[in-house]
Amino acid sequence: MSMQERDIMECLGTLPTYSQLAAEVRRQSRSVTNRFRSIITDAQFAREVRKELGWPVFTNSRGGDWYYNPKWDGYAGKCQFKSTDGHNGNWGFSKRRLGLNVLKAFRDGRPGVIILDTTRRGKSFPDAFTKTIPIWISVMNSHFFPGHDSAFLPHPRLVSNQEKYHIERLLPRFLQDLKDMKIDLADYVPPHPLRVIWANRDTDLESLAEGLESEMNKWCTLVLVMVSEVVPGDGIEGEYIQGAADDAENWLGKSGLTHEIFWESHDELMRACAEGEEHLLAILDEKVKQAACCHAGKTGDIEALKPTTSVFVTSSKPPADFIDEDSVVIDLTGQSTATSDTESRKNTLSYKLFQGKKGAKHLREVLPCIRSRVFEKERWMAKKILFILPPEDADGVAAACAIFVLTLFFDEEGRAKAQDQLGLDVDKQTVQRRIAWWVLSHGESNISRSSLQSVNSVLMDYR
Repeated sequence: MSMQERDIMECLGTLPTYSQLAAEVRRQSRSVTNRFRSIITDAQFAREVRKELGWPVFTNSRGGDWYYNPKWDGYAGKCQFKSTDGHNGNWGFSKRRLGLNVLKAFRDGRPGVIILDTTRRGKSFPDAFTKTIPIWISVMNSHFFPGHDSAFLPHPRLVSNQEKYHIERLLPRFLQDLKDMKIDLADYVPPHPLRVIWANRDTDLESLAEGLESEMNKWCTLVLVMVSEVVPGDGIEGEYIQGAADDAENWLGKSGLTHEIFWESHDELMRACAEGEEHLLAILDEKVKQAACCHAGKTGDIEALKPTTSVFVTSSKPPADFIDEDSVVIDLTGQSTATSDTESRKNTLSYKLFQGKKGAKHLREVLPCIRSRVFEKERWMAKKILFILPPEDADGVAAACAIFVLTLFFDEEGRAKAQDQLGLDVDKQTVQRRIAWWVLSHGESNISRSSLQSVNSVLMDYR
């Protein structure tokens, strides 16, 4: 081989392969800039649906939270219907996510609600829409309207007859699970049976609105809106990304950006997109730091965890007059918020928690510490026990700590147990009933399965 031929071969050897080129193009197309622009595009469609129907808008956590500005007209809050409860072979009815805030909207006289979500490229609807919510509707209709047809009606094109058959066989068990929770749902009974309607970019919104209006007195309707445009599953994406906010924890990394911060600063962030990715990331970092400073000094609402009269929860700094020397503060942010009172500081238990699998595993170390400190000086007998939750408790790790204390130290009536009763009547069913307290008092419980397993494991050691 001549020297010239060797030079050519060496040059060719340094050129990237097709797969390397494709990976680089894919990485660049999935930039934060393109994600933000795609989210704004999808959010505008969500806003069009709201304008046409005029119904309350719920965002399905966590991906759906990015697609509607909380300050926009009609925002009703978050709901939690997990796609994992609709995955093939893993179908379930979650006792931790009962959708009570959605039911409450119907009790308030609304004929229907809008729920927003998205999914990854190539799928036309998330499993939460095609199966999880239809399962929930069937169980709730069976519970609230025993004589009514409560058939399981999944998406007709996306769920096979075989899968439908297997899910239908599980429905009696799911209904029994709800009954076993022994919670009073009298305040959540909808005026009519529930049903679901699916909508996406191809839906004629005007015709949809006319059809819904004609059946308003027969059904309580959930319109499940797939906000993203469906992009074929093969080839390389362009600037638009289907489900751009999906799995945000992966593409955001440790930036600390949340959908609340995004919408609070979205105008400035979108202007920064035009200046390039590097400039955008700098502005993003600045906004996250500003939000952290604002939250640190913010005083928030305090909610009672009924049926107890002594346990409370907040996700912000409690008012100074709420905490006194007879109060116990369990600060799960890792930052003590006690007043200057010496006794108050003694009764502040501070713990730093983690999220994800690491957080669930870490619970097995934290919960025995909480148990020991609460047991000291009979702190569970205090007039007030205040749990301070971190602003983001995505996997319910902090909520799991509260459930642990409620299970171990309080009886079925919500009263503090006598010392010789601690450890009695502690089993998985008791934990489920304490989760029901949390759901009824604090809203949805996003305690992950792994966090719940950690709670059950530690509790069994104290039986």
